[in-house]
Amino acid sequence: MSLRKAIAARLDPETAKAARKHWFLRNRLTEAAEWLGYDFPVVDAVIHWAKVSEVVHFASLDDKLPEHVPGKPWVHAIHDFREHLRATYGDTDHDR
Repeated sequence: MSLRKAIAARLDPETAKAARKHWFLRNRLTEAAEWLGYDFPVVDAVIHWAKVSEVVHFASLDDKLPEHVPGKPWVHAIHDFREHLRATYGDTDHDR
């Protein structure tokens, strides 16, 4: 742990814990995308959507925002994304 992180953790332990949890989750998502994304493209699409959603949520108004689904700027809300997944990867069996 760097000196700066150690000082931050000492001054505000709850915020430091939240930052570690966020870092861990982002790394797990990245790992899943790298190891699962090629064989399971729907997993890659979902992870990309989740990561972009976070970036967009915390962006400033003047930031250039990435697209949730590259080439389809209208797909950003969860219902739009669900429809995109159905159209791209097929409908799932809801009766299981």
